[in-house]
Amino acid sequence: GVPVCSGALVAMALSCTAVSCDEWREKLGAAKTACEESRYFEAVQLINAALEAFEPHLPAAKDRPGQLLTEPQRFVQETRDSLGDAAENLADLWATRADILMNLGGLKRASNELAAALELAPEAKRVKDLQEECTKLEQYQEEGIAEEALAAAQNKVPAHILTGFLGSG
Repeated sequence: GVPVCSGALVAMALSCTAVSCDEWREKLGAAKTACEESRYFEAVQLINAALEAFEPHLPAAKDRPGQLLTEPQRFVQETRDSLGDAAENLADLWATRADILMNLGGLKRASNELAAALELAPEAKRVKDLQEECTKLEQYQEEGIAEEALAAAQNKVPAHILTGFLGSG
């Protein structure tokens, strides 16, 4: 017998052969799922693949290959006016990448992604929430580094105590 859903599969397969097939949406969805399941290394690969798959849909990206991944803020500054409807999708891609990077400890990089996303979608609640969380995490990280430096300085033992005074014997 023929599976009941084969008609739906054929329709899906036909629609996916169109030039506008959104491979990047599938990769974005998979990246979000991987992030929710704490599979962050897989998630970062998926979100990078999603950004690479999204790039051909942006005419402005043709002169800037790879810039979506490497310099999001610069890309936004140079192309904001030409992005049109793609701006919201791009903001979602960068917000997802930032979320993943934050879970991997890449707070500065995540902050850059979120700044670019906020320029494209200043009212997006998810982007605002992630930016707030990232800022708090950066503050905690800086406080932790300062505390570690202070503790390390307090735990140092003067060298003359360890070695004795030279010539005192």
